[in-house]
Amino acid sequence: MIKRLISIIIIMFFVGCAGLQNKPSVCDTIPTDSYSVICEISAELKANPEDVSNVLKIANVAGLATDKYTAQEAQEFIDDIRSYLKRAQSGYGLLYTTLVKFVEEKYIKLPPEVQAAIIILEPFGDVDLLTIPVDDRVLSDYDFQMFYKHLNDQGMIIAPFLIAK
Repeated sequence: MIKRLISIIIIMFFVGCAGLQNKPSVCDTIPTDSYSVICEISAELKANPEDVSNVLKIANVAGLATDKYTAQEAQEFIDDIRSYLKRAQSGYGLLYTTLVKFVEEKYIKLPPEVQAAIIILEPFGDVDLLTIPVDDRVLSDYDFQMFYKHLNDQGMIIAPFLIAK
């Protein structure tokens, strides 16, 4: 239990420090020959993808701090999403709304205590992610890069909990 608390404190420190850095947003560096559905959504939320990613990392740590959600379950959740993204990217592409529905189907299977941790996303507004006007476009390669980076970062958050076990 002490190792778990220490891991949480260390992770929270790094996540907090990352949020304090004054770096340009990934939305400021979209290649000129590309677009980003994720950046369009972030603009609607009046946030940047890095902020949302940091909030989700904190929510993951909060879920892992309970005895209802194991690091193995968290890793499987991340791996399932990564596999889904890879299959979609190598096929015909992926619509934003299709991805949201897939993740929601995985999310509702999580324990209620873990679902409750996502409530910390409320500061980004009462927005239904399926109704943001993005013309249901296919996610760009740039969007996929952002998702993979976020999933890798989540994996780094989960790793100490896997090791501590």
